Amino acid sequence: MRMRHKKLRYTLGLKEGHRNALLSNMSVALITNKRITTTEAKAKALSRFMDKMISKAKARDLNAWRNVARHIRDRSALKELFYNIVPGYEDREGGYTRIIQVGRRLGDGARMAIIELIGYEEEILKREKKEKEEKAERKKRRREERERMMAEEEGVPAEEEERKEEEAPPEKKPREKKRFFLFRRKKDKDPMEG
Repeated sequence: MRMRHKKLRYTLGLKEGHRNALLSNMSVALITNKRITTTEAKAKALSRFMDKMISKAKARDLNAWRNVARHIRDRSALKELFYNIVPGYEDREGGYTRIIQVGRRLGDGARMAIIELIGYEEEILKREKKEKEEKAERKKRRREERERMMAEEEGVPAEEEERKEEEAPPEKKPREKKRFFLFRRKKDKDPMEG
């Protein structure tokens, strides 16, 4: 068996197939969202992977498309990469991603990092601002709905109460409970019937 001298690769504790699938899926997420949060080790592995994919895609021919498509299998992500992302990096030779360390994860203490594509900061900020506004709007609507329901429960207008009384069906007599005994033979007398 040979020794693995100078074989620099982020194995991430995964077998090759699992690692390739992980990098492929994370690259699709990075291409579509321009920024993702993951562990530091995965971010470093993804950074190298994305640099290679973007460098290959810069050729912008059929061969480049097929080479990149071997690794990134999402068609919409490929189109986004070739038609929108790569043209912005024509004058850049490398370093297409940025890794920002954000501390440790609460559950297991893993080091977390944000990885983002360089040059898309404004787009990311606009999207985050829009998401924040939508969230505030949803929260406001929920609060108004809750207040309206509370007001209805506290004091229903008199007209509505009268209508409800008119529409209400006549009161039913309560049904008598039937007694049920699990272990009773047919010929035994019911002890509850004196």
